[in-house]
Parts: sequence; C-alpha cells; structure tokens
Amino acid sequence: MTLEARVVSDEITPWLADVSAKLGNRAWWLKAMLPAMEGLQRFAVGISPVVTGSYAGSHRVSVSGETVKLSVDPTARNTKTGQLVQRYAGAVEERHQVYTRTWAEAEQAADAALEDMAKDLGL
Repeated sequence: MTLEARVVSDEITPWLADVSAKLGNRAWWLKAMLPAMEGLQRFAVGISPVVTGSYAGSHRVSVSGETVKLSVDPTARNTKTGQLVQRYAGAVEERHQVYTRTWAEAEQAADAALEDMAKDLGL
C-alpha cells in the first residue's frame, strides 16, 4: 500500500510552467506536495483501526528525487507480537480500506497545496 505523488511535465499545464519559470526549478513542487502528503498521513493515521497502534503508527512519508510517497514503514513492528506490520497491512487494508479512503482525499489535498503555493507566489 503506497500513495505516490510525482513531478509531471510542465507541458501539461501552462500554470506549472509559470511556477517552474518563476522559481527556476522544480523544488517548488516538493515544497507544495510534502505538506499535502503529511496531511494525508495524518488522515490515514486518524482512520486506521487501533488495536496496538502499530499499524496506525507505521504510516511514513518519504521523499526520493521528485517523488513524495506515503506508505507502511517496512521496518515497523507490532509492539505486542514483534511481527512486521507489513505482513498484515494488506489484511487491514482489505477490511478498513485505509489507503483507498486516503487516496480519495489525495486529489483535494494536492489541489489545496498547489493553490496555497500559487498564492505564495502571487500567481
């Protein structure tokens, strides 16, 4: 279970090209998307079922190159059993649809983050 946001071509929308031109690179994109993904992480934690809290506490945001990712930490362990959370995360998703529901929020979060960035830039 992973949600990813990646930089897309500036040619997709003139607005993205304007932002890139104004800032000179794509660092603006990470600046906009990282808080959005962190908000989605809080959403995922908030709707995660809690037995030991291990699953809810395993959601991590990471950045690699031009990709921001929300996923279950592959090293997270259940605090009671010591079992890797990833071993049962699929079953939790099947029952509670945490990432499915979080994905439904993603577009709205990304749009809000980009709007905030546009306001900051005066666009």
